[in-house]
Amino acid sequence: IKNTGKVKLTEALFFVDPIKYLPIDGPTIPYIKDVLKIDTGFKNYSDYLNILKKVKERSNLSFYELSYESWNYKSKNCNYWIFQCNPDMFDLVKALDENLVDTWTVSAHKDKIKEGDKAIIWMTGDESGCYALADVMGVPEIIDQSKDDHLWKENHKSDTKVKIEITHNFSERPIYRSQIADIKSLSGFKGRNQGTNFQ
Repeated sequence: IKNTGKVKLTEALFFVDPIKYLPIDGPTIPYIKDVLKIDTGFKNYSDYLNILKKVKERSNLSFYELSYESWNYKSKNCNYWIFQCNPDMFDLVKALDENLVDTWTVSAHKDKIKEGDKAIIWMTGDESGCYALADVMGVPEIIDQSKDDHLWKENHKSDTKVKIEITHNFSERPIYRSQIADIKSLSGFKGRNQGTNFQ
């Protein structure tokens, strides 16, 4: 389903039945991996159910309690990033519309970006703004090929990227810079500065 990721499906299942299902998402992944020592990677429903079985074996918490515990754990260990691109160099809107964004170039903070962090996907230019929100799904590494490579208008200089999962896609209705310009708490917001990654 266009623009629907596995993370979103697990969140929907959790909303439907929080006793039977657990979201495998930004807040729970670090807890499940770090505390319960369970690999959170899955490709299908059977894999997902296998993760839930392992979680039940290693934790006495109900899934909704574990979700809350994960949120507290993550909030103590989470960084928030601006992942930025220039529309003259990369067709972000098309990449989001075609569900191709699963990595992001990392040119700064390579030693700080980690799995479980959150990112604002920001585009500069005449229509600058927030085009998506994402969960960071790993640490920066050399990735030779990405699904959106053909949408670069210029050769990008770095193969250092981080895997991400888009959690909210705003490509059809971005949150433009002009809409947040008067919000005092965002006066220090670094989007539109030169660069790719900002904390």
